[in-house]
Amino acid sequence: MVFEQSEIEQLLLSRDIDPSSLDVLTTTLGLVNLDSHRLHRGELFQCPIIKDENRYVIALPSRLLSALRHALINQTLNAGLRDDVVVRYTQAVWGTVLESLYYLEIHPTTLQVEDLPRVPHIAEGVFHIDNDKALYVILATDPLHDYDNDQSFGKWQTGDLQQRIERAIEAAVLRLLQLPEPPNDILVLELTQGSGRSYPILNSTIEMAAVPVHECR
Repeated sequence: MVFEQSEIEQLLLSRDIDPSSLDVLTTTLGLVNLDSHRLHRGELFQCPIIKDENRYVIALPSRLLSALRHALINQTLNAGLRDDVVVRYTQAVWGTVLESLYYLEIHPTTLQVEDLPRVPHIAEGVFHIDNDKALYVILATDPLHDYDNDQSFGKWQTGDLQQRIERAIEAAVLRLLQLPEPPNDILVLELTQGSGRSYPILNSTIEMAAVPVHECR
């Protein structure tokens, strides 16, 4: 895909966007080392737009959104806003979880169980399934630690995340069982959501349903 520079600038300016905002996604013709490219690795995955004099060449159209996501994360980390953005991202993903469960007519006892034990970058809640059954959902998102600013498809090293999740689950289930009228059955659903980085499947020692968030929709 090839566009004249004037076309791109006119399009951006018509929406009050500074044309220089494309610089973070752009490289110059002749500077790209194609020999270094591998599957999901290489400069074009971070800068899929090539500038050639007065033209823009979209070398990898399918990687524009992932490159933009990567650039935004880098700007977030450089600005020292990692924790704030991760919390907002977790809340946004949690909103999709609530929406998906709502369509199944599964409603939360509260929107967010603030008094339950919390783990960093975790959202959790208790839901009614039936009069005597409860669903405990815990969501873990990528905290963006050790983010590789040179790779748009890096790896999320989850470390002891699974162990910390299981401690939160055990504490939450114990709280539910100590209620004056505890549920007869408690279903535990563990959800994970990355931010573009690959991550290993979390192996649980607790009997539960553990799935990526996108498979719930």
